[in-house]
Amino acid sequence: GAAGHLRGGRLPVFEAAPGYGRALGLSASQACARVCGAARRSGKLAALCDAAGGGNAVIGDVTNPEDCRRIVNESAALMGGLDLLVYAAGAGAPALLTDADSVAWHHYYAVNVVGATLVCGAALSLLAHHGLVSFISSAASTPVRWGRSASAPP
Repeated sequence: GAAGHLRGGRLPVFEAAPGYGRALGLSASQACARVCGAARRSGKLAALCDAAGGGNAVIGDVTNPEDCRRIVNESAALMGGLDLLVYAAGAGAPALLTDADSVAWHHYYAVNVVGATLVCGAALSLLAHHGLVSFISSAASTPVRWGRSASAPP
């Protein structure tokens, strides 16, 4: 199964502290992958490493271009390379489009698009020849939400 493919893999997970990133980091650790979690909150990363029985943690913010490069480079150094990069960071808030806030939307774009692009760009030269990049997001955008942002409840 999929767990067998992760055994021994070197896997940095971006925004590993909450949600999908945390769940994936724990599952990968249980499948004997070497996991390096990256997130903004050190306490939540420490809790993830404790729950996983080990692993590495790198603190940083994907909205900061220097942090994107640093997190990727530190993760690769801690694990001796990269086999699979997972970007699970995401931002959004329930809102009507008529109530759109430009500051909030610039932040969402910085996390969801710019951060993902910069992290991937920094990782490409460090990925093993068989390496993969995975972007994970919420299924919240699948239902039609007339007049609402993708993160808004129906």
